[in-house]
Amino acid sequence: DARYLIAEHRDLSGTPDNRAVIEFAGTRHGLASWLAKPAPIGSLDFVSANASAAFALVSKDPAGMLDDMMQMAAAGGKDPKAEMAKVQSEINLNLRDDLLAALGGDATLAVDGPVLPKPSWKLIVEVYDPMRLQNAIPVLVQAINNKAAEHNRPGVELSQQEVDGQMYYVLHSLDPKASNLDVHYTFSDGYMIAAPSRALLISALRTKQNGDSLARSDSFRALLPKGPN
Repeated sequence: DARYLIAEHRDLSGTPDNRAVIEFAGTRHGLASWLAKPAPIGSLDFVSANASAAFALVSKDPAGMLDDMMQMAAAGGKDPKAEMAKVQSEINLNLRDDLLAALGGDATLAVDGPVLPKPSWKLIVEVYDPMRLQNAIPVLVQAINNKAAEHNRPGVELSQQEVDGQMYYVLHSLDPKASNLDVHYTFSDGYMIAAPSRALLISALRTKQNGDSLARSDSFRALLPKGPN
């Protein structure tokens, strides 16, 4: 139902201005509906102004995306409900209600810190229900370990530790070849923050608390297009 796409480049007093508009004949649906209307991206508040790179977006919530994918698969002549039921039976988890429904559509992936010896990545995702999400993660870990055991491979372990009133979690691979690929994560202010180390999580929380994030950087905001959006 797309009607037209207009891409425009202008030079405004030496400042480049790039924008694109896509118009639809009616209400956006399917893949076209995944990009949300302009809105604040709160996940950027956990990324420092010194980040090397950041990709952030506001989208439809993941549960809604899954519904769209199920409808598209059904329209293509497949039976997505049967496939989904099989997967959910194997992992003992309702992917939509127990996992995706706990997540929002605000997310950021950034490289925020040293790139070597391993990249200092951060993943920040909006979470509607942190408790529901955290309850689902051990179930996923058990499913991963069950599958690993079937193939005589090492699994993963989940641990947690409270530091200064903040609960931190670690997903650790039991495979010696991947033992340095731990994923640390925590929850704060309606978001799940994940990184390869606890130090990066603490840094992200401090950035949010101090208000000196990339989203509030004058040099970064100067690069944004002018206008209400």
